[in-house]
Amino acid sequence: MKKTFFLCILLILSSQFVIAQHVITGKVHDAANGQPLAGAYIVVHKTKKATSTDYAGQFNLSLETDSPHLLEISYIGYHSQTLELKPGEPMLQIELSPNTAELGTVVVTATRGRRGAYEVPLRVGIMQREAIEALPVFSADDILRSIPGISVSRGASFFGSSTVSLRGMGSEAGRTLVMVDGVPVNKSDGGSVNWNAISFNDIEQVEVIKGPGSSIYGGNAMGGVINLISQTPQKRLEGALSQSIGTFNTYQTQLKVSGRENKFFWGLQGMYRNSDGYITTPADEVDEYSIASFLDEYQIGGRLGYSFTARQSIEISGGYYNGKRGTGAKYSGYGFENDELAAESGAYNQYTNTNLRLVYRASFQNNSSLNMTLYGLNRKSTPIFGSFRNDVITRYDVESGR
Repeated sequence: MKKTFFLCILLILSSQFVIAQHVITGKVHDAANGQPLAGAYIVVHKTKKATSTDYAGQFNLSLETDSPHLLEISYIGYHSQTLELKPGEPMLQIELSPNTAELGTVVVTATRGRRGAYEVPLRVGIMQREAIEALPVFSADDILRSIPGISVSRGASFFGSSTVSLRGMGSEAGRTLVMVDGVPVNKSDGGSVNWNAISFNDIEQVEVIKGPGSSIYGGNAMGGVINLISQTPQKRLEGALSQSIGTFNTYQTQLKVSGRENKFFWGLQGMYRNSDGYITTPADEVDEYSIASFLDEYQIGGRLGYSFTARQSIEISGGYYNGKRGTGAKYSGYGFENDELAAESGAYNQYTNTNLRLVYRASFQNNSSLNMTLYGLNRKSTPIFGSFRNDVITRYDVESGR
């Protein structure tokens, strides 16, 4: 009899304990753009019980009593929030506001891993999106002119090639490694970079290592490293269109559009530029065959990515560039014996760039990370030369690939 009585008391107490247990659910997202915050930390003040949000910003937390609780929600780079949870409350919708003063500038180029700028034992120059947008930039190399310690020169404005070097390397462009999202873009011979082929309207941050980086990146980083980092789409849909007009009938159009839908993110961008140009031949060498050095070029690119979790993602991206630059000479239309050989628009150099890359990134709780990149870059240069002697035109079409 006593045994039965105690068993009943135990069952009653157990049922009351089970009834007292209840599960709360919620979702944490960015107050500015509504994006979910994966890895946000939620802790109960009274019991110190805690959990974190998943990739969709959601969480579940079991409480042992129906009395009100205080929850503290925190996330790196955001203002923490404390709220009172009442029994029977539906799914919580929690918004956290960004706190830019809490999270310092993070760089990846100096150590190939994410580090705070003040933790890097090297001289690192950083330029972020806000500063880039404030500059009168015509091509990607113009961004670097405002960073101390970088030498940027062009022989004939945007009609000629640009030389960028660090630490007094001068014309030794091959001693300064230039990367886009960690992928080298220097030519295999000579080390020069086609800066017109790099889209600058999609750059989020520029990181520059001033001084030898050969221990990490190899011999072509003797003068330093320049890494142009693209924006990662955060909003569901956003875009921008710009048009500029200048002298010599110079026109430039730029377009970019990107988006994110839960785990997927994507982006497209393009540029078209055309100019009649001007005569770049020295005044004492100008003759009847001298013409303006024209420019006609376009560039397109795209990316597609998938975030498995907040710490793991994969991305594929690629781009294509085609540019024609006049050399300032034209021999057609003068009645030469073989006039049909001369280039109708004048002698020119044509360049094409094609690139493709696949990137996998993962970070782990022990502060280690894994970045794997497969990439290919193909360049073709086709100079169209022409000359004449004794009213006979000689034409040379040369195609080289790298």
